[in-house]
Amino acid sequence: MYSITKSFKFEASHRLFDMPSNHQCRNIHGHSYVVNVTISVDTLKDNMVIDFGKLKQFQTHLDKHYDHSIILNPFDKVLISFVKENKLKHKIMFDEPTAENMCRDLWIIIRDLIEELEFTNKGIIKVEVYETVNCSASFEQKFEI
Repeated sequence: MYSITKSFKFEASHRLFDMPSNHQCRNIHGHSYVVNVTISVDTLKDNMVIDFGKLKQFQTHLDKHYDHSIILNPFDKVLISFVKENKLKHKIMFDEPTAENMCRDLWIIIRDLIEELEFTNKGIIKVEVYETVNCSASFEQKFEI
């Protein structure tokens, strides 16, 4: 397979609401996230997997929805109420805002983006989210547009 990888960055905070009350990650804390997106295909189109420049739209999405936001669990009602009342930038995820769940959310965004670009290939998209230099999670799945 042919593959390309592009890295993206954003700054955000979160808390893991489902963790026990004495766990340090239940506190609000921040990360300098790095997201690596890898797209792999069996055959090239116009001698490329995809034009790197077209993936800039993904950074725009991250900047708008994730960068300098508080990423929240949908059941964290007290904190959601607080950020809304104080008009703080926030992103409510479908579940606990772990790196693993963030990978899946971002995978869907990338898949939808390349579909909008009329990308007519099939292959694999892998999203890897680094919370720190040493800690990452990933999600990959086949796609066909």
